[in-house]
Amino acid sequence: MNRSSNAIPRRSFLAAAAAAAAIGPGCARAETPPPGLAARPGLGAIAATKNILFGSCSRGLIPQGGPVRVGGDESYSALFQHECRMLTTELEVKLPNVQPRPGQWEYHAADLLLDYATANNMAFRGHCLLWNTVLPSWFERKATAENAEGIVTEYIHKTCSRYTGRVISWDVVNEAVTDGEEADGDGLQTGPLLSLMGPRYIDIAFKAAHEADPKALLCFNQNAVEHDVDSQDYRREKTLGQLRRLLDAKVPVHALGIQSHLQPEYPFTPEVFTQFLDDVAALGLKVFITELDVIDWRLPAEIPARDQAAATAMQEFLTPVLAHPAVAMINTWGLSDRYNWIQESGLRRKDGRRSRAQLFDDDLAPKPVYQAVADALNAAPARRAPLTMLP
Repeated sequence: MNRSSNAIPRRSFLAAAAAAAAIGPGCARAETPPPGLAARPGLGAIAATKNILFGSCSRGLIPQGGPVRVGGDESYSALFQHECRMLTTELEVKLPNVQPRPGQWEYHAADLLLDYATANNMAFRGHCLLWNTVLPSWFERKATAENAEGIVTEYIHKTCSRYTGRVISWDVVNEAVTDGEEADGDGLQTGPLLSLMGPRYIDIAFKAAHEADPKALLCFNQNAVEHDVDSQDYRREKTLGQLRRLLDAKVPVHALGIQSHLQPEYPFTPEVFTQFLDDVAALGLKVFITELDVIDWRLPAEIPARDQAAATAMQEFLTPVLAHPAVAMINTWGLSDRYNWIQESGLRRKDGRRSRAQLFDDDLAPKPVYQAVADALNAAPARRAPLTMLP
């Protein structure tokens, strides 16, 4: 078995995150109603029957002089409203966007998204407060071992208190664990936050978020723990170690977020992953699937074969995931190939064909991978309580 590393390259993901602010990869469409909306209940409605909260990230937002909408057109916004019971921010509350310069605070985009979610009866989710490799350009110039905690705490207090009581969950720390040359001895991603504050930057962030927004579920959001390869065995082990450390120190952590950018070219073993979910649940934590999609850069070029491979990978992953009672949330990282972060990143296909990583195609028609999600949700047992904020 090939057990080499299969984490999404960090530089590729960072490039995608930066590019995500530019809505629409040159594939504008006429604003016609998405096909088949009236003929299906929507994934959010199906998930709700199993006490699972389903949603997606915003993929940006454009106020067009009238009602605010996600994406770049009315048809995509209509699709989002039909399918989703939750909206997750993408860039809007990250430190580089909230505080592009010292003392300059920018919340307009996040405010608009919250207004959109509220108007459409959606839960609102904040991604993400701290990411050790995504910081404003001024941070390394201004931050020192003496003032870094104050900078981080001020940002988190200001951001979380602005939306207190209105956010079901925050991704407090993102991708803290890694492997290889970029990891310290405990598997933590090296970078300015770790250099200046050590592992306690994670503790500081969770405590500050809980102080400012005490009802929100606080999530440790982690990538590359899904597949059965050596590098991800290591990440699973180190992730569990960090969660145990935080809980032993009485740090308010409520959930593990598993990003789930699936890469079908690597093995997935349901028994291995279910054991990991069992280990997380044994700590008393919920499990959120936070950034679900299928990376198709190495799948066949022909669309029918590629779509079927993506659907198979999705079905194989979600079947054991949704059978687990700790899993309370499914959040996809986009809905349609029309606004596809993978196409904007270093993970796009080398043959020049557009990525088809999302549930709906460029024309907002459901693909086989959509049906795989719907089938998995329909088959899931409802062995869990509805997801709510803390009392």
